[in-house]
Amino acid sequence: MRHFVSLLVLLILGGFLAGCVAMSPEQLEMYAAVRATEAAAIQTVAAARATEAAALAQIATAMATLTPAPTATPTVTLVAPTLEITATLPVTPTEVLTGTPTPTSTFTPTPTAMPSPTPTPSPTTSPTSTPPPTETPTPTSTPSSTPTSTPTPTTTLTPTETSTPTGTPIPSPTPTSTPQFETSVRVAGTTRVNVRTGPGMAWEPFATIAPGQEFRITGTNPERTWWRICCVAGNRTGWVSAQVTTARGDLSAVPVIQPVLPDDLSITWRLHWECHSPGCKFDQCEGQSMATVRKVLNERWLEVERKATWEGECGEPSTWIVQVDRYSGEEKPAPGDGQLFRIFENVAALGEANSRLTLNGREVLMWCTEPREREEEQEGGWTVIFQGGACYDLKTGVLLTMSYVKKWLYTGTFQGRRYERQDFGDYEVYEQVVKETNLPIGMSSP
Repeated sequence: MRHFVSLLVLLILGGFLAGCVAMSPEQLEMYAAVRATEAAAIQTVAAARATEAAALAQIATAMATLTPAPTATPTVTLVAPTLEITATLPVTPTEVLTGTPTPTSTFTPTPTAMPSPTPTPSPTTSPTSTPPPTETPTPTSTPSSTPTSTPTPTTTLTPTETSTPTGTPIPSPTPTSTPQFETSVRVAGTTRVNVRTGPGMAWEPFATIAPGQEFRITGTNPERTWWRICCVAGNRTGWVSAQVTTARGDLSAVPVIQPVLPDDLSITWRLHWECHSPGCKFDQCEGQSMATVRKVLNERWLEVERKATWEGECGEPSTWIVQVDRYSGEEKPAPGDGQLFRIFENVAALGEANSRLTLNGREVLMWCTEPREREEEQEGGWTVIFQGGACYDLKTGVLLTMSYVKKWLYTGTFQGRRYERQDFGDYEVYEQVVKETNLPIGMSSP
């Protein structure tokens, strides 16, 4: 197109020069229009070439990012004065895997001859030797002071007083009318105050009371810094601080609530153990267990140490350290604790007297549990079964008597024969009876 325009311009000039005639205004205007058309054509061609170069660069970039495939040859068509670019790229589709995968190898388990286990368990840790198996599996046993694992001491709880318990607020009953009591308390300030399970900051709160509510005083601690009140949150008894409440009435008549366990607590139990099994090194053993206060942790918790010893060489000494609530008598459970019986129980959780014990020449009423049972799996296919009962003092919650039978059940193959929880008649008997104590052991029978 450019050559055509140039030729036209030369012809017009040639005609003018041949006639030696000056160009008229119309001719000059035509000449200028032709030159402008030529310039526009040149610009259009330049722009088309630039567009072509950019298209080629873009195609090269696209080809570099595609999955290797046969080289694509772009086709570019230029049409003046409008530029159109058409690129055709052959694309190789991505490979798709079909069918069922086939494992490279097949594992075929090969049976291996396994030796038959020798069921000679040691139900308790002791220095006694394990006898060889006889016609039937025989467990080896030595006396232990309790049917449970040794508990570990736990950390001491030291809660901080707040105006209301943390977490979800526990509603307190709102009295429909103001009751009249001989001695009572009200909240002294304008905010709700905590009601705790014991007379001190170490006990957890279980409810709150609001200003204007009045509750009957049923007791006080020896220092008269806390009031025991009734009845809160479902007819429960709780404690409030004297610092945040106002008391009225004859406070000198309020009964003083003493801890059920003193700081110098001391208890001794007699231990008796029997073994009825061919695998036992001793037929019976005698011993004793003692509990004494090791440390007063705070106003609530006593750290108590218990030691069990046996006469002669029939058993090894054992030691436990527990924490006991001095006001409720309850032993703090250790994590994962699965004891059949505890030495210290919550007095409030005991039932009515249903048995009696003769202690130092006098009869003492006590509460005894229903028969209990616990299982414990051991190595070698043995299952240990504990079955027994315990009795507690109604005033202090301390264990007075305990007895249980311990027997073994065997599951496995022995000397070519298969057994399922087989009882071969082996068993132990354990007894623990209070011998002496400085506690004011409970209620004498009439």
